[in-house]
Order: sequence, then structure tokens, then C-alpha cells
Amino acid sequence: MKKIMNLVAILLVLTQVTTRAQKVPENVLNSYEKVYTEKYTIEKRIFPLFDRPHPNRMYFYNECYPGKSIVLFALMAEKPKDWKFKISVGDKSITPSRELQEIELYDKKYYSNFIIVKFPENMSDKSEYCLNIIAYDGDNVDLPVYLYVFSVR
Repeated sequence: MKKIMNLVAILLVLTQVTTRAQKVPENVLNSYEKVYTEKYTIEKRIFPLFDRPHPNRMYFYNECYPGKSIVLFALMAEKPKDWKFKISVGDKSITPSRELQEIELYDKKYYSNFIIVKFPENMSDKSEYCLNIIAYDGDNVDLPVYLYVFSVR
């Protein structure tokens, strides 16, 4: 009986986390991509993992893009209260050049931010771990953050 109660408690916690997580609908993601792919090439999509108890990936590594300028876009379905967003390459840390922006798609407000970085052609670190990305709401770490890595054409 105790095992069943523990399983029920775990399922309740998981359900609360995933139902609180505000997903961005597929049609909104498609519209967002369509607007930006007119100027940029999508290098990578880094989306929340909704099959996990905590869907947002707050801190992770990515490869760098030697010789390219990239734009890292973040999109959220609700406004973060304590937005943490930066990237670092080696000892250089880069934060957004603008405040969080409110955009309206399909009669709903979404929130977006971006960081631009130009990678030198002669980078010494070309590993898949050279770009550190931090993107989360310090007040609600479960707020899903959808990230796009675009390169400038």
C-alpha cells in the first residue's frame, strides 16, 4: 500500500509540474520560425523536454560556429519574473542587448529576447562544448524556454 501511495504522490507532482508549464503551441512556433527564416538560417532548435518532471533546460553546452554570426532567440509563453539569459564563450560573457520583448501572435502575448554573437574564423575551441547557454526564469525554473540558434545569411 505504501508503494502505491508513493507512486500516486510522484504522479501528482509530475502532473502539477507539466500542467503548470506553459507550452508554446506548434502554430505559434511555426509562425515565429517563418518570420526569422526569411533573414536567418536555423542552425539548431533547443526546446523544453515535456516528458521530464522539469521541462526547461536551464544550462547547457552547444557547439560554436566559427566564422559565423549567430542570433540566439528565446521564446516563452508567459513573462518571466526573474529572467536569466546569457551565453559565454571561453572567458567572454554576452547578455542580451535589449530588454525582454512582448510580442503578440494569434491573439496571445509571448515574450522574446535575443543575443547576437560573432564567432572568429580562427577559434581554437571547436568542440561541441564551447558555447555555454543559460536561459531560465529564476522565479520559476519550470517556465519552458524555447531557444533557436540562427545564423545570419
